[in-house]
Amino acid sequence: SELSEADGAPVRVRLLGELGPEPARQRAARRLEAFVASEAGRRLSALRRLEAAVAEGKITGLARGIAYRLIEEGGVLDRASVRDEARALSQVERRALRGLGVKLGAFSVFLPSMLKPQARMLTQALAASEARDWRPPTETPSPLPAQATPRALAAFGLRAVGALAVPVEQLERLDDLLRAAPRANGGAIVDDAMAAALGWSAEEMRVILRGLAFAPAQRDDKGQAIAWRRRTERNEPQAKPAPRPDSPFAALATLQAPALAQAAARRRRRPRRKAKAATA
Repeated sequence: SELSEADGAPVRVRLLGELGPEPARQRAARRLEAFVASEAGRRLSALRRLEAAVAEGKITGLARGIAYRLIEEGGVLDRASVRDEARALSQVERRALRGLGVKLGAFSVFLPSMLKPQARMLTQALAASEARDWRPPTETPSPLPAQATPRALAAFGLRAVGALAVPVEQLERLDDLLRAAPRANGGAIVDDAMAAALGWSAEEMRVILRGLAFAPAQRDDKGQAIAWRRRTERNEPQAKPAPRPDSPFAALATLQAPALAQAAARRRRRPRRKAKAATA
């Protein structure tokens, strides 16, 4: 593997199996572990701060659940997967997440510092077993392989959108372009110039818009969509997903259940106030 020292010079590490005496191999392993830990602390500092805030209880409520999910998925999270929780965040919880370097984007919740080249170089090395020699382009959308995990995608600064792996920063740029675009029938007019500004083909634009829950709001004479509008729960009812037993929100509910049960029991046992005896 290859990393770089503080001065930017590359450092190559080569492991030669079981060569050499055992004490020397153990010393080499300890030095490599210390080096990787030091690089992780420097390059992935935002992720480390978020992990520490969750572990020490410095972040609470719905923000804690979102932070936990963000850590589990490598610093990039589909905002639609925590849509209800993100909407219900209080201003205090939003400030706490922002203070820890979390950005609540239009389509993703992510740590911008994890998308920088120095951080991605390390996360890609650590996610090599999950990526399985998959090396996608990081500046343009690409086909999404079946074995790609959210953590492997995040290591390359990507996110799954439909059948494509799309750069997270380009999705936020898309939101800016859609907001600035002319309107028609309640939707944003999408043309080839917008796709070209993002470096996408017209077909990639259509796939990504549909993957982000957009639908045509207006078509031209040939039946091609020219304006797109994002579907909402109000105009497109969706079945409520079944609760995941491994979800951090389910874990929080489990932790809170004993306290709620005790409070309910105390209310049931609370004696009624006796009426004051009448004085003679």
